[in-house]
Amino acid sequence: SFHHMAFAGCTICITGALSQTRGTIEKGVKTLGGSTSSSVTNATTHLVANPAEYASKTAKVLAAEGKGLPIVDEEWLTACKKAGKLLDVKKYLLNAGGGGKTPAAAPAKTAKTAKAAAPSTPPRGKKRGAPDPPSPPPAAAVTPSPSVTPQKTKVGAARASADAAAKASSSGAVDPSCPVAGAQLVDGWDCTLNQTNIGNNNNKYYIIQMVRDSAGSYHVFTRRRRR
Repeated sequence: SFHHMAFAGCTICITGALSQTRGTIEKGVKTLGGSTSSSVTNATTHLVANPAEYASKTAKVLAAEGKGLPIVDEEWLTACKKAGKLLDVKKYLLNAGGGGKTPAAAPAKTAKTAKAAAPSTPPRGKKRGAPDPPSPPPAAAVTPSPSVTPQKTKVGAARASADAAAKASSSGAVDPSCPVAGAQLVDGWDCTLNQTNIGNNNNKYYIIQMVRDSAGSYHVFTRRRRR
């Protein structure tokens, strides 16, 4: 069975006095799939503090603001545990807007990257005279030329097979080989890892799905296949 992992992927740092001891809070975070850090590092995703600690601008608070991390109160931890999932931090922020300059700059950077990566729109580069060229789209990973023309059909066939398998895995349906009775796919927990061997013109797949059975228990299902 698979328990709710509310803090999976999170590294939480705690500062100041809270309603429970730091050891008790850290144990609860780890039980729900998260990690903890004794100081604010590059791996830290959240800082939990009390209002007085935040107002005092301690070293941890300043470090978190410098990295643009959300600084939240203890109620965020409690709410996530009750909901069984990671909740939006907006209602629990002590630093309005997430703190620091990084969150404000992130949307602009993301938009610029998305514009540069779009195959139909050439990079315009507002501040640079000669911006780096965008990454080629997946379908153009092998650039046609006289020297590689004989492999074009083989590469295309392998890529088409990989794309079809990925599309089938992300269709939202439980894999037919899953042995869990009455299994239902947990939204967002479904992926296919693909390895394409152009030389042998074949693909290997590793399917990973999280499912819930009729009793409400969670399971991780995996399967390999080759085409």
